[in-house]
Amino acid sequence: MMAIRVRAVHRVWAYLALLALATLSLLLGTQLHWYWGDVAISLSIAACKTFLVFWFFMDLAEQPFQARLAVLIGIALLVLLVCLTVADVATRRVMPMKSSPEPSESFYKR
Repeated sequence: MMAIRVRAVHRVWAYLALLALATLSLLLGTQLHWYWGDVAISLSIAACKTFLVFWFFMDLAEQPFQARLAVLIGIALLVLLVCLTVADVATRRVMPMKSSPEPSESFYKR
């Protein structure tokens, strides 16, 4: 498989896309106050920006398949680490706090 040549015009378009995504992220971060959706939208925008930086500015498009596979495995391990951490916190059993005994007057009096 032939590697893709990334030219200057591709990097300019990627830079403009990064500026647009950063502006969108800023506007949605200050204006959007959903309960759940804002995190998903922010993470989606961040994933798009990460892909653009990897593909165009770190020349992943021009690398052989083995280099791309190494990056994908690293990302998969990072996602696995985050998922296992979230699962650990979500499945912990929280015990109620011990009730402290009421102070008796005989204890405090001498």
